[in-house]
Amino acid sequence: MKNEINLLSPAQIDRAKTSGALRILRIAAICCLFALLAISVILFFLSRALSPVAIKEKENDALYSLSLLHKREAKLVVINDRIKDLPNIIQSRSNFDVSINAILQKIPEGVSVNSMTIGKDKIELTVSSSSLLSINNLMNSLIDMAKNKKIIKNVTIDSLAVDVKGNGYSLSIKGDTL
Repeated sequence: MKNEINLLSPAQIDRAKTSGALRILRIAAICCLFALLAISVILFFLSRALSPVAIKEKENDALYSLSLLHKREAKLVVINDRIKDLPNIIQSRSNFDVSINAILQKIPEGVSVNSMTIGKDKIELTVSSSSLLSINNLMNSLIDMAKNKKIIKNVTIDSLAVDVKGNGYSLSIKGDTL
Protein backbone atom coordinates (compact mmCIF):
# COMPACT_ATOMS: atom_id res chain seq x y z
CA MET A 1 0.00 0.00 0.00
CA LYS A 2 2.81 2.34 0.71
CA ASN A 3 4.01 1.68 -2.77
CA GLU A 4 0.76 2.77 -4.23
CA ILE A 5 0.71 6.08 -2.43
CA ASN A 6 2.68 8.47 -4.43
CA LEU A 7 2.86 12.08 -3.52
CA LEU A 8 4.74 13.05 -6.66
CA SER A 9 3.29 13.25 -10.05
CA PRO A 10 4.76 11.12 -12.83
CA ALA A 11 6.30 14.23 -14.42
CA GLN A 12 8.03 15.05 -11.16
CA ILE A 13 9.27 11.47 -10.85
CA ASP A 14 10.80 11.69 -14.34
CA ARG A 15 12.30 15.06 -13.48
CA ALA A 16 13.85 13.64 -10.31
CA LYS A 17 15.36 10.74 -12.20
CA THR A 18 16.73 12.99 -14.93
CA SER A 19 18.02 15.58 -12.43
CA GLY A 20 20.16 12.86 -10.69
CA ALA A 21 21.53 11.74 -14.01
CA LEU A 22 22.01 15.37 -14.99
CA ARG A 23 23.89 16.06 -11.75
CA ILE A 24 26.21 13.09 -12.37
CA LEU A 25 26.71 14.26 -15.95
CA ARG A 26 27.53 17.80 -14.78
CA ILE A 27 30.06 16.51 -12.22
CA ALA A 28 31.67 14.30 -14.88
CA ALA A 29 31.85 17.24 -17.31
CA ILE A 30 33.47 19.47 -14.68
CA CYS A 31 36.00 16.72 -13.82
CA CYS A 32 36.81 16.26 -17.51
CA LEU A 33 37.23 20.01 -17.87
CA PHE A 34 39.73 20.16 -14.97
CA ALA A 35 41.55 17.07 -16.26
CA LEU A 36 41.77 18.63 -19.72
CA LEU A 37 43.04 21.88 -18.19
CA ALA A 38 45.71 20.02 -16.15
CA ILE A 39 46.81 18.00 -19.19
CA SER A 40 46.99 21.18 -21.30
CA VAL A 41 49.17 22.95 -18.72
CA ILE A 42 51.49 19.93 -18.42
CA LEU A 43 51.77 19.63 -22.19
CA PHE A 44 52.46 23.37 -22.47
CA PHE A 45 55.40 23.19 -20.08
CA LEU A 46 56.72 20.01 -21.70
CA SER A 47 56.52 21.58 -25.14
CA ARG A 48 58.37 24.67 -23.84
CA ALA A 49 61.10 22.52 -22.33
CA LEU A 50 61.38 20.28 -25.39
CA SER A 51 60.75 22.88 -28.10
CA PRO A 52 63.06 22.89 -31.14
CA VAL A 53 64.19 26.42 -30.32
CA ALA A 54 65.20 25.47 -26.78
CA ILE A 55 66.93 22.32 -28.02
CA LYS A 56 68.74 24.35 -30.69
CA GLU A 57 69.91 26.88 -28.07
CA LYS A 58 71.20 24.08 -25.84
CA GLU A 59 72.95 22.51 -28.82
CA ASN A 60 74.60 25.82 -29.73
CA ASP A 61 75.77 26.31 -26.14
CA ALA A 62 77.23 22.81 -26.07
CA LEU A 63 78.96 23.30 -29.44
CA TYR A 64 80.42 26.62 -28.31
CA SER A 65 81.83 25.12 -25.12
CA LEU A 66 83.22 22.20 -27.13
CA SER A 67 84.87 24.58 -29.61
CA LEU A 68 86.59 26.39 -26.73
CA LEU A 69 87.76 23.06 -25.37
CA HIS A 70 88.92 22.06 -28.87
CA LYS A 71 91.07 25.22 -29.13
CA ARG A 72 92.63 24.49 -25.73
CA GLU A 73 93.19 20.87 -26.70
CA ALA A 74 94.88 21.93 -29.94
CA LYS A 75 97.17 24.28 -28.03
CA LEU A 76 98.03 21.54 -25.57
CA VAL A 77 98.80 19.11 -28.40
CA VAL A 78 101.15 21.65 -30.02
CA ILE A 79 102.86 22.39 -26.69
CA ASN A 80 103.26 18.69 -25.90
CA ASP A 81 104.69 18.08 -29.37
CA ARG A 82 107.23 20.85 -28.86
CA ILE A 83 108.15 19.47 -25.45
CA LYS A 84 108.69 16.02 -26.95
CA ASP A 85 111.00 17.48 -29.61
CA LEU A 86 113.15 19.45 -27.13
CA PRO A 87 115.61 16.60 -26.40
CA ASN A 88 116.21 16.14 -30.15
CA ILE A 89 116.83 19.86 -30.60
CA ILE A 90 119.18 20.01 -27.62
CA GLN A 91 121.14 16.99 -28.86
CA SER A 92 121.48 18.38 -32.39
CA ARG A 93 122.50 21.83 -31.15
CA SER A 94 126.19 22.62 -31.36
CA ASN A 95 127.94 23.29 -28.07
CA PHE A 96 130.17 26.32 -28.57
CA ASP A 97 131.13 26.72 -24.91
CA VAL A 98 134.08 24.34 -25.21
CA SER A 99 135.30 26.02 -28.41
CA ILE A 100 134.99 29.53 -27.01
CA ASN A 101 136.77 28.64 -23.75
CA ALA A 102 139.61 26.86 -25.58
CA ILE A 103 140.19 29.84 -27.88
CA LEU A 104 139.92 32.39 -25.07
CA GLN A 105 142.51 30.46 -23.05
CA LYS A 106 144.98 30.81 -25.93
CA ILE A 107 144.67 34.62 -25.98
CA PRO A 108 147.75 36.12 -24.28
CA GLU A 109 147.78 39.05 -21.91
CA GLY A 110 147.68 42.40 -23.61
CA VAL A 111 145.41 41.19 -26.41
CA SER A 112 141.76 42.19 -26.34
CA VAL A 113 139.03 40.46 -28.32
CA ASN A 114 136.98 42.88 -30.38
CA SER A 115 134.65 40.29 -31.88
CA MET A 116 134.23 36.54 -32.14
CA THR A 117 131.82 34.70 -34.39
CA ILE A 118 131.50 30.94 -34.23
CA GLY A 119 129.31 28.86 -36.50
CA LYS A 120 129.03 25.16 -37.10
CA ASP A 121 131.98 25.13 -39.48
CA LYS A 122 133.52 28.64 -39.39
CA ILE A 123 135.13 30.93 -36.87
CA GLU A 124 136.00 34.61 -37.18
CA LEU A 125 138.08 36.43 -34.59
CA THR A 126 139.10 40.07 -34.44
CA VAL A 127 141.64 41.10 -31.81
CA SER A 128 143.65 44.18 -31.02
CA SER A 129 146.82 44.83 -29.05
CA SER A 130 149.46 47.46 -28.53
CA SER A 131 152.19 44.84 -29.01
CA LEU A 132 152.89 42.93 -32.17
CA LEU A 133 154.60 40.25 -30.10
CA SER A 134 151.30 39.45 -28.28
CA ILE A 135 149.51 39.11 -31.59
CA ASN A 136 152.31 36.83 -32.83
CA ASN A 137 151.93 34.64 -29.72
CA LEU A 138 148.18 34.40 -30.37
CA MET A 139 148.79 33.42 -33.99
CA ASN A 140 151.28 30.74 -32.94
CA SER A 141 148.76 29.33 -30.41
CA LEU A 142 145.99 29.19 -33.01
CA ILE A 143 148.33 27.56 -35.56
CA ASP A 144 149.25 24.92 -32.95
CA MET A 145 145.54 24.26 -32.39
CA ALA A 146 145.09 23.78 -36.13
CA LYS A 147 148.10 21.43 -36.36
CA ASN A 148 146.82 19.36 -33.42
CA LYS A 149 143.27 19.42 -34.84
CA LYS A 150 141.82 20.94 -31.68
CA ILE A 151 138.66 22.86 -32.56
CA ILE A 152 140.26 24.58 -35.57
CA LYS A 153 141.14 22.90 -38.90
CA ASN A 154 142.99 25.83 -40.42
CA VAL A 155 143.72 29.50 -39.76
CA THR A 156 143.76 32.33 -42.31
CA ILE A 157 144.74 35.94 -41.63
CA ASP A 158 141.99 38.10 -43.06
CA SER A 159 143.57 41.46 -42.27
CA LEU A 160 146.25 43.10 -40.15
CA ALA A 161 145.87 46.81 -39.54
CA VAL A 162 148.15 49.32 -37.84
CA ASP A 163 146.82 52.33 -35.94
CA VAL A 164 149.68 54.82 -36.09
CA LYS A 165 148.01 57.42 -33.88
CA GLY A 166 146.94 54.97 -31.17
CA ASN A 167 150.05 52.81 -31.40
CA GLY A 168 147.95 49.65 -31.78
CA TYR A 169 147.48 46.70 -34.07
CA SER A 170 144.30 44.96 -35.17
CA LEU A 171 144.18 41.42 -36.51
CA SER A 172 141.25 39.67 -38.18
CA ILE A 173 141.44 35.87 -38.44
CA LYS A 174 139.17 33.34 -40.16
CA GLY A 175 139.23 29.61 -39.81
CA ASP A 176 137.33 26.38 -40.28
CA THR A 177 136.20 24.48 -37.20
CA LEU A 178 136.03 20.76 -36.69
